[in-house]
Amino acid sequence: MQAVPPASTAPNPKEQCLALASQAKLALQKGELVNAKRFIDQALALKIADAEFASSMIKPREVSMDIERAMRLRGMDPKAALAQQAQAPGSPLMNPSAGRVTTAGGLSDRQNGVQSGLYQPGSDASKIAQAGSQEGVLATDPQISGAQWYERGLEALARDDRDGAKECFTNAWKKKDELDPNSRVQLKDKLAYLQTRSEPEAVSAIATQDREAIQRKQRLFAEVSGEIAEAERMVNEKPYESMDRLKNLRTRVSQSEVDGAYRKQMLAMVDRVITNVESWMETNRSSIELEQRNKQIEDRNALDGSTQAKEDAQIQTLVDQYNELMDDQRFAEAEVIGRKVEEIKPNSEIAAMMRGRSVIERRVAEQKEIQAMKEEALVNSFTDAERASATYLTDSQPLQFPPVKDWYDLKKYRDKYNDESLKLQPSERQILELLEEPFSASFEERPLADAIKTISEMTGLIILIDEPSIAGEGLRSDQPITLDLRGNRIKLKNVLKNMLEPLNLTYVVRNEVVKIQSRRFMQQEMYSKTYSVRDLVIPIANFISDNNSGLGGALQAAYQAQDSFVAVNVQEQDAMGLRNSKLATIEPNADVLAQFAGVSPGAVGNAGLSRFGSDPMNANGTAGVLGGGSMANFSELMALIESTISPDVWLNAGGTATMSPFSQNLSLIVNAPQETHEQIADLLKSLRALQNLQVTIEVRFIKLSDSFFEKMGVNFQIQLDDNTGNRIPREDSGPSIAIGVETDPTSQNPNSLIPTADLDIRLSQGSFGTTIPSFGGFDPGAGSTIGVAILSDIEMFLFLQAAQGNKRSNVLQAPKVTMFDGQFGTINDTTSRPFVLGYAPIVGDFAVGQRPIIVVLNEGTQMNVQPVVSPDKRFVRLTMMPQFTRLGATDRQFTFQGKKSTRTGTSILNPSNGLPTAGRNNEEEIVEGITVQQPSFSQTSVSTTVTVPDGGTILMGGIKRLSEERIEKGTPILSKIPYINRLFKNNAIGRDTETLMFTVTPRIIIPEEEEEQLGIATRRP
Repeated sequence: MQAVPPASTAPNPKEQCLALASQAKLALQKGELVNAKRFIDQALALKIADAEFASSMIKPREVSMDIERAMRLRGMDPKAALAQQAQAPGSPLMNPSAGRVTTAGGLSDRQNGVQSGLYQPGSDASKIAQAGSQEGVLATDPQISGAQWYERGLEALARDDRDGAKECFTNAWKKKDELDPNSRVQLKDKLAYLQTRSEPEAVSAIATQDREAIQRKQRLFAEVSGEIAEAERMVNEKPYESMDRLKNLRTRVSQSEVDGAYRKQMLAMVDRVITNVESWMETNRSSIELEQRNKQIEDRNALDGSTQAKEDAQIQTLVDQYNELMDDQRFAEAEVIGRKVEEIKPNSEIAAMMRGRSVIERRVAEQKEIQAMKEEALVNSFTDAERASATYLTDSQPLQFPPVKDWYDLKKYRDKYNDESLKLQPSERQILELLEEPFSASFEERPLADAIKTISEMTGLIILIDEPSIAGEGLRSDQPITLDLRGNRIKLKNVLKNMLEPLNLTYVVRNEVVKIQSRRFMQQEMYSKTYSVRDLVIPIANFISDNNSGLGGALQAAYQAQDSFVAVNVQEQDAMGLRNSKLATIEPNADVLAQFAGVSPGAVGNAGLSRFGSDPMNANGTAGVLGGGSMANFSELMALIESTISPDVWLNAGGTATMSPFSQNLSLIVNAPQETHEQIADLLKSLRALQNLQVTIEVRFIKLSDSFFEKMGVNFQIQLDDNTGNRIPREDSGPSIAIGVETDPTSQNPNSLIPTADLDIRLSQGSFGTTIPSFGGFDPGAGSTIGVAILSDIEMFLFLQAAQGNKRSNVLQAPKVTMFDGQFGTINDTTSRPFVLGYAPIVGDFAVGQRPIIVVLNEGTQMNVQPVVSPDKRFVRLTMMPQFTRLGATDRQFTFQGKKSTRTGTSILNPSNGLPTAGRNNEEEIVEGITVQQPSFSQTSVSTTVTVPDGGTILMGGIKRLSEERIEKGTPILSKIPYINRLFKNNAIGRDTETLMFTVTPRIIIPEEEEEQLGIATRRP
């Protein structure tokens, strides 16, 4: 017998398929359509799906469609052309084995690697052979290339000329360097195939049976001889094992497939040996039993010794591991090692020591770890407080995402466990992802089943045709279809829709497959699906500030709590009506969340029956009465779905589809066809995308003020001495004198004159104290002053004052608020101060009292705003009501007088004469009445609607105030004489300028846009 060397290792099926597809594409480019068709059919026969190839690699089924398209353009039938090529002389298709690519180790259909030693006529070179017609061809010609020898060998195989093919292939192998790698591998496999292939030998059936019987006898004799020899060798040392072996041998011989005479002969041989062994054992039974007992004792002792040694070795190994773990401070694992030692040697000292030490060390380490955790937590708390003081938000970046890596991981996990993903199996999610992949195909009058099979093989999807369903449309799986995308790639789901819609068919993903069904059948087939709509049915609250919150609301609540006769009525109000509501609460307005009448839970006035059931429902679609449900508005969403998505399939329109809300977890359960479910999912995605906009609004209250004053004043007085000695002579007696006179300040007659106190003649300039400007904030101590007095017969007093001041201020208040698109938001930054503005009489039995009327005034900034983003997301329409309030003078009071009395004490005695004087030592005036406060309260507000670009700024309004005063007083004529006029004139200037401006800057926040700026791809709904 001769061993045959194994064939060379061939490439795997995927590589073979790729190589054949490459050859087919090359032949297509050369215009050899028949060869291209042959190569691509061999590639498709390997049944490798296109999904296993990368997008940049050649896909066999796409090449196959290109070849068929080119052949049809030339007017060729692919199948007929291939059949004609197969019938041509010398074609490899005449012999299917000519072009076969064998796998590693499989050289031919026969898998035996050893040839039979019998006579094979096909391999006898001495027999007479018919002269061939290719003698000249098979001669070695150095001008013939290796590829030509290879083609001739294929032709010889097609003619079943094995010797000629072998010679051609041998010559081709001599020039293997001229062949491509794939042809070289096939050539090597065909040479191995021809070497091992042999003609079936004509051997008579009788000779074959005799030979097999002889072989069985030989094998049985060899087995019996070997077993008997081995048993005789063991009988002295292991007699019982020897006897068992002989008995097993006898059983196998009795069941052997040899003729009966030979079997009896073998059984007799075995029985004779068994009898001899039994006789020997009976003769030596005592010594055998003694030997067995000694052997058992020795084995037991050896076992005990080996067990003890094994335990010691195990303990030593465990101790070494224990020490290493203790050194590494892995005390818990060391404790486990100690328990293993205790299991091996219970109650041993080493086990107790190992476990006790590991437990103590572990507990100490745990306490240290806890202490370190406490310290770390304390440090982290302080660090978080410091980190909170540093903000990274700016006007241009009002939204900040977590770190990119953290956000990417969070997004990946949330996408994996979102509500829609949890409802689908992994295989169904994969199917939906494949349906979103781009795909290109062209079919011309192809049967529907073939087209579906082609798509299934190219994508790896399992696509089934529901025969009973399409039969209802009068169609079968062999219905011809035509689809020409002209090489364009569109989504696979759109390819299926474009292919199936003309036939009134559609597809559905169910039970981990894609099923082709009739559209009418699918509309009749209902299934339930749960949609999470909590973000759509919970209305976005609108918040509006009023004057009944904070301290004002607390005072009202206190009054109502004290007065048991005051009835408190709580009712629902609309959003704009909240501004005028008078609610008694210390919390923000309790009806802020109740935006629309009949929407809030417990609105029993609008209670009715459910749209799809008989349970009493509120107007918002929730069950229960006061306090019985969340504030969710299912009715609007359900009405929108009914009116816009397949209106004729719903129960109210005569259809069978139903929809019911479940307020417990704010979900919507819909029982409808799949097409309706797809449309509902698209609608919900669109609604969520529109609701996902936020707007940051910053309003700037800018107050610019400028105060200026200037005063140049001179207080000038001249006094001439009268030289009378302070005595006025009698009338008409004595010399004539001149004295000074002045206006009597106690007389109401301005012409009433009295002598001056010292009778001196005075010249006074009285405009100094009257030239004080009312504006500009005059400060007499801001400038410089100088005073001069000359004392003689002519006394002169001069006081000069010069002051100037300029005060400028710029006050900016910029409240900022972020809200959803269309939401009504508010921001309030005020200080509340209570004032008693009046009294309310309280009449009782024989008594009257007053209760003060307390009003709370808020000083500060308050803003209500509602943004609406334009459809192109570039502009924002703002409806704004900013308000700026300020308290002025708060010390003014007014008293209603009821009674006035005076209380005086004893008179004062004159110490010179002891008589009472006109004065009194104490005098008190008592006024009884009611005093109220009269504070001044200024308010500036703007109510307007403006449109502002995203990130732009607009001036909503403003107020400008200018107050200017110029005062000039002096003596006529003298105040006009240059230089001298400064002594007889005073002038002052005062000016107050105030500018108040309101500007607003909106910024649109789109979460997907902010996420893209982080570099994370976002899949928009």
